[in-house]
Amino acid sequence: MPLRKVGNDRVRDPYQPGSADYVAHPDSVRRVLSWYEGDRFEYPERSGPDGWFEYKEDRKDNLVSLLVCSMATDACVEVTYTAANNAEFGYQARALPPEEAYQLALDRDEWARGRGERIFNERHPRPEPPQSP
Repeated sequence: MPLRKVGNDRVRDPYQPGSADYVAHPDSVRRVLSWYEGDRFEYPERSGPDGWFEYKEDRKDNLVSLLVCSMATDACVEVTYTAANNAEFGYQARALPPEEAYQLALDRDEWARGRGERIFNERHPRPEPPQSP
């Protein structure tokens, strides 16, 4: 888990090549894609498949682009589709590279810090505890 609890703080571990953190594997991409192609209509109260959340939505004309991220590994999948005439079609999904998913996680940390949460990462290192004499 790339975001861990340390005392009252949360600390994000940096991305390490070869780690499973921030990596969306093909099975995950297929699962997220199938959610948007149909499963989500059966569970309107949820915003994504189990263990995933919608991070960002962009719309340009009829093209919709969603970033969906894993709660466990912070991996991200981009889902795109066309929305026109009260219909959605042409769904596609791709895994974001882990380096990009990591940068998005750092951006989410910034947002949380702005709300007063204690999250530390490479942009905001955790202060060292005072040394006793």
